[in-house]
Amino acid sequence: MADETTFLTDCVSLLAAIGLPDLTLPPARFEKADRDRVAFGIRYYVYASIAQHRSVLKGLVLVADGANWACAYILTRHLLEWAAQATFAKLKLTSLVRQQKWDKAWAVLLKLNGGDLYFRQFGAKYLQDREKDVNIPEPYGLADFMAVYDSQWAAEDGRGAAKEDHSLLSELSHASAACLRQQLTTYHNRISFKSEEDNSSLSAASTYCIDWLMSIAEMLKSIDDSAVGPAVMAAVRRLAEG
Repeated sequence: MADETTFLTDCVSLLAAIGLPDLTLPPARFEKADRDRVAFGIRYYVYASIAQHRSVLKGLVLVADGANWACAYILTRHLLEWAAQATFAKLKLTSLVRQQKWDKAWAVLLKLNGGDLYFRQFGAKYLQDREKDVNIPEPYGLADFMAVYDSQWAAEDGRGAAKEDHSLLSELSHASAACLRQQLTTYHNRISFKSEEDNSSLSAASTYCIDWLMSIAEMLKSIDDSAVGPAVMAAVRRLAEG
């Protein structure tokens, strides 16, 4: 467990050292999709996901230090979903940027950055009358991300088991019989309500973190980002060397 916790602690430190500059909307009409608009959208996505990972990874290190594996499963599932989404975004956006298909790239970014299933279902009651016509994009489905993630890594290193991993982590993140079984040990005809040590999620979390980092690094490289891109690449190299 020490090696995996050290790796995650290094991730936290490296992400904390990355400065995230404020973003300014490019000087163009909001409806117009051009390179500046797409670059803004990619930076928005990547910078915000870095801020999110700082918090989640810091929490995972804390629960791992306390051997709180029930919480570790939940946070590891979160990291898996982000790794899958970032892989999906990388493959879509880098290709569209390379082809200079700005309208299609912006459409992808609108769904990634603005898609909100909760708000589409329940948000109208919180809006003022003048805001009722706000169009909230429908987000991509998790299945879209997982299919691409499995395909990508099956081709790269033969993994291709993300759907199965997500299914298990989901069971351990919800109110389920799987959760109950984690909290007991059976000795002959006696049940003891004491969970066994299981740090297996930490190794998976480390993998998901690297996959996510590599994906956002490629997205920033596709738009020649010089503010954050070099620091992200440096973090990838540092973790790979470690």
